[in-house]
Amino acid sequence: QISSHSRAAHRCLLLLIVRTAHSKPNVRLYVPETLRAASVLQLPDSQHHYLVHVLRVRQGSMISVFNGKDGEWAARITTLDRRRGHLRIEEQIRLQPAPV
Repeated sequence: QISSHSRAAHRCLLLLIVRTAHSKPNVRLYVPETLRAASVLQLPDSQHHYLVHVLRVRQGSMISVFNGKDGEWAARITTLDRRRGHLRIEEQIRLQPAPV
């Protein structure tokens, strides 16, 4: 039989897993290309280096991308090896604000 303390700890762990899986990506990256759902972008060398060697993100990670025109989008890193990286744009997170 599981104690009430163990059940509470189990519920907290499940909540943490759900929040982590559905939380907004915490890495933001500027890309000059047009952004739309299901498009695939190749990372320029400088951004590839930044993601791999500075931030140490892994293939399969979610990041957010923006270009100053199309809003902010969630993107999954589909390829990330020593020489190249690709992102698949998945869904829009935020609309582009109207110019003031």
